[in-house]
Amino acid sequence: MIHVYTGDGKGKTTAAIGLAMRAVQSGRRVAIVYFDKGGDFYSERKMFEKRFADEIDFWACGRARFNPATDQFDFSVTDEDRWEAKRGLEIAREILERAEHDVLILDEINNILHQELVALADVLDLILPKPERIELVLTGRNARPEIMQAADLVTDMRNVKHYMDQGVAARAGIDY
Repeated sequence: MIHVYTGDGKGKTTAAIGLAMRAVQSGRRVAIVYFDKGGDFYSERKMFEKRFADEIDFWACGRARFNPATDQFDFSVTDEDRWEAKRGLEIAREILERAEHDVLILDEINNILHQELVALADVLDLILPKPERIELVLTGRNARPEIMQAADLVTDMRNVKHYMDQGVAARAGIDY
C-alpha cells in the first residue's frame, strides 16, 4: 500500500516512525529517506543507530535547516537543496529496485515537491511502479492531489493548536 501523511498539524513523521516500529516488531526491514532534514540532531536517528541498526536503514538528504543552539529554522531554498532532493530520489529508487526492505518511508517528500525541488513526474515515476510487497509511506505538508490520488491511505493532520505558536521552542525528543 501507499500511505500519505500530510497536513499542517504535528505528527506526520511521528506517525511514520510509529509504523516503522510496528514493522520492525513484526520482523520487517525498514528504510527511511529523510528529505530536507540534514543534520545529526534528530532523536529517532540516534535510536535507530543504537537499537535498530539491523532492522532500520536511513539516509539523511538535505541541509541542516534547524539550529538547536538558536532554536531557529532556515527556510531558504538553495542549489544544495535541489541537489540533495535529487540525491534522495536516487537513493529511494535504488531501495525500491533492490527490494531488500519491506517498508520505505519517504519523509518530507511532499514538502520538497511543494518547494519544487523535484518534479512531480519524477516522484510519480518512483512510487507508482513500486514492488507490490513494499509498504510505502510519504510524509510532509502540502501533498499534491496527484500524490493523494496514487495513495491507498491519506491522513490529513490538522493543526488545531500548537505550543510553538505561544513561543515554546522545539524540544529534543519531542519535536525532533
